[in-house]
Amino acid sequence: MKLSVIIPTYNNLQRLKISLSYLEQQDMDKSEYDIILVDDGSNDGTSEYLGSLETEMNLLVVRQENMGQAKARNVALSLAEGEYVLFIDDDVIADRDFLTKHYESHMNYNDPNLVVVGQIKNIPFANYEAAIELINSKDYLKCNELDTFVKQDPYLNIRNWVWDYSLEYVSWLAFTTANASMSRDLVRNVGGFDEGFVGWGPEDVEMGYRLKDAGAVFEFKENIKNYHLDKAKSQDTFYSGLKRNLRYLTETKYPGNEEIGKYILFIGGQISIEEFNAFCSKGALIYNQNGSEHHFEFINYFLNKVKERELVAI
Repeated sequence: MKLSVIIPTYNNLQRLKISLSYLEQQDMDKSEYDIILVDDGSNDGTSEYLGSLETEMNLLVVRQENMGQAKARNVALSLAEGEYVLFIDDDVIADRDFLTKHYESHMNYNDPNLVVVGQIKNIPFANYEAAIELINSKDYLKCNELDTFVKQDPYLNIRNWVWDYSLEYVSWLAFTTANASMSRDLVRNVGGFDEGFVGWGPEDVEMGYRLKDAGAVFEFKENIKNYHLDKAKSQDTFYSGLKRNLRYLTETKYPGNEEIGKYILFIGGQISIEEFNAFCSKGALIYNQNGSEHHFEFINYFLNKVKERELVAI
């Protein structure tokens, strides 16, 4: 098996159906990839749908009690047979050559420490219904036809900053479980995902940190893109889960770690990503061509996500 695609899902049936339909139409021979989908205790009809789904794909469905995405991905990893594993979410879609491009990237580089990170284009919740209407109007939609619905997302922009300005010492910030692949042995050798993270974030960034520490080489592939069908965010579950996970990161997982401490300052908007990179490199602060710095604030990001949900509900 060349490639194992790993997908956790939780109460996201409508988007999951679309995501699976695009995986069904991949140009890679179906005997060369499998999909391991872990249902993390959904109660929205996902289990019933998957139980009745007829597909020619090598699809393995595992159901577990609701224990979080980290646990779900680790369960899938334990079952993966592909030489390489590709992590995506249950709300992304991609063109027919998506899997092929990921696999060929590894073949071209032939580096067991390579982590391929693709581009994620965000379709915000406010544009979701219009995008779905267009998707459903055609037998097969080329994903770039959805570009009119795409909107810049501040969190996804962090990855662009890393690549655009060659901030290699914080390249682990760009690791994402929505569009990334690596050898199965590499991810297993670093211990998989930390199941102490439950709820949203930052289990993928923390995995990226361990991968970087183990000698991983991150390569951004702008042409390996998928489209994220964003979902409404609830302030209670979104924000409270993040606070708990950040405490776990700093107080339990990495107490006293200066790089993780700087990461917290960065996502709090207190230092720029350029300052963060300079600290990790133990070098001088290097500005980009126009001399500006780039800041990100999680709190404002979350509040805007919740606001989008409220505006659509009106």
